[in-house]
Amino acid sequence: MRLSGFGWVRSMNIPLRLCLCLVLICLITTGATGHTAGKPYIKLFEADPLVLNDGEAALYTFVVKNATEMQLVEAGNIIKEISNPSAATLKGTAQGMTTFAIRTGDSSTFTAVLIAKNDSGEAIEEITLSFATELEPAPLIPPVSATLLTPARSPQWLPQLPTSPPLIQPPSTTTHPRPEFAECPSDCKYCLQPSEAANLGFTQKCSEEICYYSPDNRKWYCHSEPEGWCCKDGKVFQATKNRCAEVGGYWYATQAEAIERCRQMELCWCCADGKVGQIPRDQCLQMGGTCHDTQAQAVRACQEMMTCWCCAGGKVGQVPQTQCIQMGGTCYDTQAQAVRACQEMATCWCCAGGKVFQAPQTQCIQMGGNCYTTQTQAMQACQPATCWCCAGGKVFQAPQTQCIQMGGNCYTTQAEAVRACQQGPTIPPPLMR
Repeated sequence: MRLSGFGWVRSMNIPLRLCLCLVLICLITTGATGHTAGKPYIKLFEADPLVLNDGEAALYTFVVKNATEMQLVEAGNIIKEISNPSAATLKGTAQGMTTFAIRTGDSSTFTAVLIAKNDSGEAIEEITLSFATELEPAPLIPPVSATLLTPARSPQWLPQLPTSPPLIQPPSTTTHPRPEFAECPSDCKYCLQPSEAANLGFTQKCSEEICYYSPDNRKWYCHSEPEGWCCKDGKVFQATKNRCAEVGGYWYATQAEAIERCRQMELCWCCADGKVGQIPRDQCLQMGGTCHDTQAQAVRACQEMMTCWCCAGGKVGQVPQTQCIQMGGTCYDTQAQAVRACQEMATCWCCAGGKVFQAPQTQCIQMGGNCYTTQTQAMQACQPATCWCCAGGKVFQAPQTQCIQMGGNCYTTQAEAVRACQQGPTIPPPLMR
């Protein structure tokens, strides 16, 4: 292709052309690199659930592009931090902290922040989550040190001044330091007043040693979190509420309640509305179904409870499927289907062509025969008509067709046949009835 607009390039000497090419290559490379780097981009940041029940924790999902560093901060705590020098796309999840670890005051909400950085800048996304309950969370946060505990107590230990200064000396500025309080051990880490502990169900006071007391002589003691019963994967075991939440179980105050709820949450093979599926026991019962240990048991139970229009023994009725099968019948969805099938399958004693045999009604009729309920009825109807025959000067009883084939005449009674035979063939036989 001819580029007429760049004729001035051809006019340059070769060294200048080479230098110009190198400059252009560097500019293009630098521009491409700068565009590729750019600022970080947070494509996805979400939390589930957004409203947390006691003991629950949020699961965060993120997709971050072009970031060399990433931090996920929940309620002021870093729960995930990634160094990514290559700036490759970061995809993943992070498990948040339980509500017991997050709640530090009477606020019903908290914030999760995702921060993505590189040399060109940073990107920030925030999500606001909330607590489902209005419980006071402060007592559930274990005291870390006396310094952290004291501001939460009221009244607080403040600098103490003499109540009646001497008349001669100026007021003393000497203060009485706040007393040293006992640290609660890790297995008994809740510093509570007796009333607070009773309201929260913390009945286990570890010792009589005071972990805090106020100037008005109110006292706090170390309490351990009460143990209850945890239901996890169909099993019940003893655990604290926090521990149960950490393993993803459901916590109950009594063993009996945990066993009952665990049994209800346990999966079973459910038969409901004629369908079989594996669902929690309580859900099955709410649907009006029945629970079974195995799929085969549930299928059998569903079959026993399901009804159909049954054709058995030439009769149609609505009965359970199993009963229909036991009767040797066949099930149909509608009454019309069952009636039609029963008519096609119903047999009778058929008289057709002078013979008696058992056959479906439709087949007997197609053969020009007649159906009878019993074999005796069919035999009587199928016997060929007989008469008193006069043939060759002799009188005898024979089928009409045979008598005619022998050249004889048929009569209703023996006397008529004898009289006709004695008089000769000139007397016509009476009309057979």
